[in-house]
Amino acid sequence: MHSKLSAILKSLKRSPKAQAFNQPVEGVPGYEFVVLDPMDLGTVEKWFDQDRRLPWAEKKYLMAEDFAHDVRLVFKNCFICNAAPTHYLFKNAKDLLTRFEELYAEELQQAEKRGPRCPLDVRCQMLLTDLRRNPLTEWFRRSQDWQAFGEQYTENIKSGEPMDLDEVQKKLDRGSYLTDGNFDDEAAVAFGSDVGLVWRNAMDFNKDNRGELTNFGVIAKLLQQSFERRLRHVRNAPRPASSAKLPKAASKRLRELRDTCSALPLTDAAVMVDIIQEACPGPPPAVERKAGTGGQMMVRVDLDRIDEKLWDALADRATKMRT
Repeated sequence: MHSKLSAILKSLKRSPKAQAFNQPVEGVPGYEFVVLDPMDLGTVEKWFDQDRRLPWAEKKYLMAEDFAHDVRLVFKNCFICNAAPTHYLFKNAKDLLTRFEELYAEELQQAEKRGPRCPLDVRCQMLLTDLRRNPLTEWFRRSQDWQAFGEQYTENIKSGEPMDLDEVQKKLDRGSYLTDGNFDDEAAVAFGSDVGLVWRNAMDFNKDNRGELTNFGVIAKLLQQSFERRLRHVRNAPRPASSAKLPKAASKRLRELRDTCSALPLTDAAVMVDIIQEACPGPPPAVERKAGTGGQMMVRVDLDRIDEKLWDALADRATKMRT
């Protein structure tokens, strides 16, 4: 996947529209007071290339999401500094970000096909986790973000129903989207509707006197387009065989373990794998390791080989890691 992401980055840098984003911003008075976390595509490329030669624990980008975060940060900074959507730099950043999200989503879709089948609810959780880490969602994560505008906010959104990404996470945790206890395609649609409500509200509220989207409205529209594309891929992705044959309590614990572990950073996930390997040596072993491409170690964990006592211990450990 490293080579695929590297190719995406190089294609962005080659674009004539990327000239202002390929190196650090210099000579702009007050820039450091407006942009607190500067980033450019050249720096992303340098760090990404260095990762090839570094041990796993020293890599800058442990996950594809870490790489995507910094690419998105480049364009977020531009949207802040050049707030008028009609500004040529704003337009260039918008076009480049749109292209990046298209290529990145395609690569994620291919990676999902190559990887193990994953339950639909876990895929939706992973998508939401990625959204909440996206630097462009900074203004749409918490209820405080819209509550700060008071009654003016609810009066200016067509839905009359405020929504934020933290609330979507709470509803996902509560099982609010389940249909008869299952997270099926109907549940994924309801999940997508709530996330979409975040963007629709933002676009309603962030318009100028002519009814044109302001910079935050444009950002919300870009996020909407990217999310809808990713959600389509999630809904069409291969799914594992149903765990309905498991006892109800066991099925619930296994689902909770999968959900919790899927949201862990790779460094914490590696700790979980070591715990499983030590506690469940087999035969047959719960953990299988083999050499992959590019010198990477491939690890496969068979959750069906984990005994019930270890499930509770792992779930407790994973929850502590997340918090």
